[in-house]
Amino acid sequence: MLHDKSIICFGGEDWWYHHPHSKNHLMRRFARAGNKVIFVNSISMGLASVKSKDLVPRITRKLKSYAKLARTTEEGITVVSPAVIPFFGSRAATIANRSLLTAQIAGLARRRGLSRPILWIAIPTAIEVVGRLHESLVVYHVSDKYDANTMDHATDPAFIRSLHEQAIAAADLIFYSSRKLLAEATQGLERSHLLEQAVDFDHWALIQNGNLRIAPAIEQIHWLFRSHRAMADRSGINPASGASAARLELGLHRQ
Repeated sequence: MLHDKSIICFGGEDWWYHHPHSKNHLMRRFARAGNKVIFVNSISMGLASVKSKDLVPRITRKLKSYAKLARTTEEGITVVSPAVIPFFGSRAATIANRSLLTAQIAGLARRRGLSRPILWIAIPTAIEVVGRLHESLVVYHVSDKYDANTMDHATDPAFIRSLHEQAIAAADLIFYSSRKLLAEATQGLERSHLLEQAVDFDHWALIQNGNLRIAPAIEQIHWLFRSHRAMADRSGINPASGASAARLELGLHRQ
């Protein structure tokens, strides 16, 4: 395990994404082991299409992230949402984002006492900061076929592919989060390794050893489901039927 190192991670998701992602778990581990960590919330790969129903919700979520400025987690990780221009593909935007990201993250790293950081990037648009943060090592963490993911953004897939290839070429280590992604890789294979999606093992191990504490509200829902199952068995109602589900929902709202 790394110790007494500096790590700057450019995540593919925001830190407070509702489902903790593998970079979240990894950076927590690194911080607990005595490393200084900055986690940069997703700088995105561009805005969704104006026709997408996700455009407004995504902008709203990102504005909420900006409002949080730089936060420190209980592990001591600094989480930040840097300002960027969310239009990738143009030369002007590329130059502007390179300057914006370098100034913001380099300044934050100095204030937090990070030096010669390991640069851990999990989104291809972060390639613009490689070589500008005085990093000691570059790790590229691949968890998706980025150029094929056109639902989240309207950026030209060919441009995203070129960023991905630049990141592969620049990385000292490349981690793939699935066997399929690694099997399909054609570049940088000598530096490529499998690092499957991480989970909080200590948390989930509580289930096996019987030490998991269930919140009272969840216990109540569990009790309602058991009661519903018992009533269904007695009455012959299929618990998966629409009428049965509606009755259960009514019961939950009344609690």
